[in-house]
Amino acid sequence: MKTIIICGGGTLGHIMPGVAIGKILKQKKYNIIFIMSSKDRKFETFTNIPDIDKSYYYEVEGINRKNYFKNIFGVIKNYCSYLKIKELLKEIKPSLVIGMGGYISGIVIKAAYSLSIKTILHEQNSVIGLANKLCLKMVDKVFLSFPIDNIKNSVVVGNPRILDTVNILKNSIYNHITVISGSLGSSVINKTMIKFLKDDRSKKYFTTLVTGARYYEEVINELGTNKTDHFEIIPLTNNILDILSTSSLVISRSGATSIFEIIGLTISSILIPSPNVTNNHQYYNALYLQNKNACILIDEKELTLDLLIKNIEYGINNSIIKDNLEKIKKEYLKISWIGELENV
Repeated sequence: MKTIIICGGGTLGHIMPGVAIGKILKQKKYNIIFIMSSKDRKFETFTNIPDIDKSYYYEVEGINRKNYFKNIFGVIKNYCSYLKIKELLKEIKPSLVIGMGGYISGIVIKAAYSLSIKTILHEQNSVIGLANKLCLKMVDKVFLSFPIDNIKNSVVVGNPRILDTVNILKNSIYNHITVISGSLGSSVINKTMIKFLKDDRSKKYFTTLVTGARYYEEVINELGTNKTDHFEIIPLTNNILDILSTSSLVISRSGATSIFEIIGLTISSILIPSPNVTNNHQYYNALYLQNKNACILIDEKELTLDLLIKNIEYGINNSIIKDNLEKIKKEYLKISWIGELENV
């Protein structure tokens, strides 16, 4: 049985698409091994996933932009992990290595390149990340979620997370709003939603607010409860697709995984990009949909309660937005992931 290594880490935005690719490849009976950074052990993504045969974790450090002296120790740590990973690759002899982004991905790609193992990069965002950029000349093919100019030997395939939505039964509940802002949550979005849920205008909707773990208690203290007849508050969920499948509108950050969940489930959305990400890539992810009239885009600096309510009223169950999402979805679902992977 041929073995394929998938590597990536740092955020679930790098990991979840890798899990989705693992599911695709498992259908062809490949042995799937995942390599992540040791910090990724905090994610429970790999519990009871039969499509991943084994996972390895290595110590890696990204660039410290505040204290460049610490980068010396980071380089040493990364080089030690590079040597260990290279020995693992020699032992496993994979037929392909797929890098999903993050510094661990770059280190594994470099080790594979040194051993003449075929490699693919997958860039989830509209702006290519630093680790992926450093690996461009080492890979046989670059997979893109969104069109990016001047990337040689690239093909736009979308984000495999969209395939996880295909078998989800869509059962939209009238006027159901879901609010998500990543696993860490967003102080700005949560504070705005507290104002919204205290406002009588929110009572004609049912709102599910996923706060992120660190903001949950703060939100509950402000609202006095975690559930009423017009809202429920939860810290995190492992079943976000099930919740989204019942939603008439989603208010969200615009990470690539969230974008493709929205496309896959064709949900009208209000996207509020995080300004605290590299190269402002969440803004460009959202802009891709806005340019196709397939979402509502609000800059975080402009977010107010009145602006939010105005856009909720416009966006909820908006048929034009949903029709445009359906067109985008059809184009992405035409792509054969197995075909693209096996043609490398």
